Amino acid sequence: MRNIFLKWQLRRSGAKTEEAKELVKIASQLKDTVPHLDRQAKKAIAHDVGFKAHRTSNRLRYATAFGLSLLLVVLTVIAQSAQPGSLLYALKRGSEEVRVIVQPGFDEDDLEKRRRDEQRRIEDAREDAQKEAEDAAEDRQKALEDARKDAEDAREDAQKEAEDAAKDRQKALEDAREDSSGHGSSGSDSD
Repeated sequence: MRNIFLKWQLRRSGAKTEEAKELVKIASQLKDTVPHLDRQAKKAIAHDVGFKAHRTSNRLRYATAFGLSLLLVVLTVIAQSAQPGSLLYALKRGSEEVRVIVQPGFDEDDLEKRRRDEQRRIEDAREDAQKEAEDAAEDRQKALEDARKDAEDAREDAQKEAEDAAKDRQKALEDAREDSSGHGSSGSDSD
């Protein structure tokens, strides 16, 4: 791992790839021949060669720790409005438990009261949703019954119209027969 870091530092300092490989190889050989240099000697050699101490890893650690801490704080603040069943509710409960321990004046009775209020709101929401579902089911049932009644009325109207049309045809047929029988007799009288 250190060889990769050394190679990266050499490349960053302007060494070509082949030069960096060769210098890493020499550094490995030197390390094997003089393995017990103390820290001060290593720093002196690095300084003489021209390497600067790199502190990016510490900066990265601090930045990561700061970022994660900030994320935790933001999520904790957001979680304070979380309701039971949501993803952040466990974080809310945990932060409240820590608050009870850390802040002696924070009253546990207030937490219990909040829990009861949250549970009541959840129950109210469930009841409202159930009532809405029941109302919707009743509305669908009423609409279905109205549609059935309208279909029955339409069927009865169509049947009545069909019967009236059949009566009208029957009467027209009878009138036509009377006219044809009346014309036939008057036609024979005129001869």
